[in-house]
Amino acid sequence: MVNLLFYGGAFWLACIVFTIDLLIPSGVAVGLGYVVVVIVGIWSPSRKYYFWAAFIGTMLTILGCFVSPITDEPMHRYLHWEDITNRILSIIVILGGHFFSVRETKELSIS
Repeated sequence: MVNLLFYGGAFWLACIVFTIDLLIPSGVAVGLGYVVVVIVGIWSPSRKYYFWAAFIGTMLTILGCFVSPITDEPMHRYLHWEDITNRILSIIVILGGHFFSVRETKELSIS
């Protein structure tokens, strides 16, 4: 039951971040919210959670790049370099959060 509550909460947290990503125009680094989903894994009953949270956060960040609303300015109707840069930086931070969370979990299990 605890596993179901934990994974359900993490799922809804990712859904909330993705919904915010859909509501805010492109160019804003909303993808950083997925780092919270990865770091919540500190309380995860499974060590595989980190990988899956980082993977799903990365995929939703990439998907958000294509479905996020684009501004009405004629110059910015297509994917703009700022949006792509923010998405790439968000993915780097998500994967960095994954790396350091796994490392911290391994150090805690050793000691």
